Amino acid sequence: MKICRHLSYVRSLSPSKAVFYYQTPDSDFVPIQVESNKIRAAKSGYTEAYDNKQNIKNLAPQDLAYSNPQCIDSCYVPPNIPEIHCRFSLRVEANSLQPECCEDEKVRRYLTQLAFLYAQLGGYQELASRYCKNILLGSWLWRNYQTLGTQIDVITSTGSSYEIRLYI
Repeated sequence: MKICRHLSYVRSLSPSKAVFYYQTPDSDFVPIQVESNKIRAAKSGYTEAYDNKQNIKNLAPQDLAYSNPQCIDSCYVPPNIPEIHCRFSLRVEANSLQPECCEDEKVRRYLTQLAFLYAQLGGYQELASRYCKNILLGSWLWRNYQTLGTQIDVITSTGSSYEIRLYI
């Protein structure tokens, strides 16, 4: 079997944009605003002005004055807020059963047959289990891995509801 030049699949997991918010006694939903701070960090490497033989490079002074621009995102929650919430939806579709685009019909048949055998042998059950574990661990919520307690509520499209409490 030759490798195709044009072979693609459509993603099977499509998360929506997440909204972080907090609740107050006066309101149900206050979105947490993200601030984008732009800083001009100085270039501070030895190699900016010297070569590997420790000789000064032939540079004009203004060549060393260029900054290293960085954008840092941050957010702040009011101090009297005990918890924050995050909501998003996750659409799961069976898009790996066959290629979306494949120029060779023989390759398409082989890949479709492989996906069918994978399903028969429980491969998709294993993938689903791993995806669920990763979602329910909650480490993807933010860059903070140390929390006092995290609760993840999962509501499925069939109306089932699951509550997971994490103490990381």
